[in-house]
Amino acid sequence: MTVEFDAADLVPAWWKYQRLARGGRSERKALELGEPADAVAASEAIYELVDQGGQEALALVAALVDGAESDDDLGRVGAGPLEDLLVRHGASLVDEVDDLARETRASPRP
Repeated sequence: MTVEFDAADLVPAWWKYQRLARGGRSERKALELGEPADAVAASEAIYELVDQGGQEALALVAALVDGAESDDDLGRVGAGPLEDLLVRHGASLVDEVDDLARETRASPRP
């Protein structure tokens, strides 16, 4: 089953997947069975976009960082989509990553 997303839905659905993946056995089992479909599809879509690389993937990873609610959440992005993006496409995105880091440092999180 394919679930379509617009940008506003993709990031919250990915975080939903992450919360369920850290949940109890029944939540993790449901994910293995493809439920809830929106969260599973979001996780797959994020990694497909990261595999493709480019500006869209970097913007998406930045949106995941913005959606993080804790240091643990930031670690999930850093050890997941961000790491994968940098390993696969870091050389082609180095200037954009640097610019984004400077912008973020200039306007820290509340």
